Amino acid sequence: MRNRMSGSVICQVSIAMLILAFAAQCLLSSRSHDAWVHTQSVTRAAAAELAVELSEWTLRRGPQRLGRPVTELLVGPIEPIEPATSCFEGHCTGEQGARHFLADWRTRLQRAMPEAQTDICVDRVPMASGTDWSCDPNGSVTVLKLGLPSRRDAPQAPPMVAVVLGPVE
Repeated sequence: MRNRMSGSVICQVSIAMLILAFAAQCLLSSRSHDAWVHTQSVTRAAAAELAVELSEWTLRRGPQRLGRPVTELLVGPIEPIEPATSCFEGHCTGEQGARHFLADWRTRLQRAMPEAQTDICVDRVPMASGTDWSCDPNGSVTVLKLGLPSRRDAPQAPPMVAVVLGPVE
């Protein structure tokens, strides 16, 4: 009789260990998912903040100070002003201030989203077109689309943010 109970106890302990192992694996999986969701949230918040900043700067006529159309803001290099010139102290021209802002904005975009995919184009209402990267040249607004490229094994990810920068010039 003692051998029977001994075998039963071993079986119960084995089942309890199996349940604990499964619970530990679920807990680790949950923590991993939480970390991924947090990273995505931080990235989306950074994308939204940067998009709004560029939109506000555009509405304040920043691109006109550079002599560039809005759709070419992200094309080509923007040389920042010389470090000796401080726009924070109010000692720079409108063009220097615009260069300073755009260079700083690009730097912060690169830091927050190193693999960012950006596009500024003419489009329809952004909420209708914010689901993909296509643009409508017959649209009435200029739109910034900002997102991350998709994984290699997934289809192209939609933009995280689509913000109106202003009417077509």
